[in-house]
Amino acid sequence: MGKAKVAPASGHTIPRLELCAAVLAVQISEIVKDNLEIKFHDINYYSDSRIVLGYLYNTSRRFMTYVSNHVEKVRKISHPDQWNYVSTQLNPADIGTRGTHVDKIQDSLWLVGPSFLLQRLELNSKECSKFPLVNLEEDAEIKKEMNTLITVIRKQQLDSERFSRFSSWKKLVMACTFLMHRASSVRRKQECLSQTVERRRLAEMLILRETQKDSYPE
Repeated sequence: MGKAKVAPASGHTIPRLELCAAVLAVQISEIVKDNLEIKFHDINYYSDSRIVLGYLYNTSRRFMTYVSNHVEKVRKISHPDQWNYVSTQLNPADIGTRGTHVDKIQDSLWLVGPSFLLQRLELNSKECSKFPLVNLEEDAEIKKEMNTLITVIRKQQLDSERFSRFSSWKKLVMACTFLMHRASSVRRKQECLSQTVERRRLAEMLILRETQKDSYPE
């Protein structure tokens, strides 16, 4: 069974038209399966467009809406592993699009098919077992990748959070100064600082050091 469609006059690139042909191929295969009382063990699809094969095999990049929708249609009916590459010279579908004389149709690829199918040979199965995307940076149908950097602030129970209980810097320093003085007095291992200015300076250093430990632990 063969079928050809007239391409729109404008608005479709060659890769888009080739992708439409892939959609038509899987639709025809469904019609054949529904109307023939034959159990199909395997179905293979062929395209002479490596761009389309790259679309069907792709698993990492996103496409524009048109291509994305058509790729989804193809993959709903077929699996990428069923798709293979066929050269333009051996592609019967080209006869339907380019036309040929009636007296030549009987012996043409349109009815006979390429020889490798009759011989049940896989065409370039090893060479083209996986098809990468073609013209990755230039293809307008492939969405550009963007890297986004995110700064994550981890809130933990830190010692410096106790500082937030004080309403002002002055009150915080005074409280730390008093605690340091009491600690020195209780230990009795070092002489209590008598100079208020020196005690205040050490308290400020303590506050800054603890805050930096929480914000820059490394």
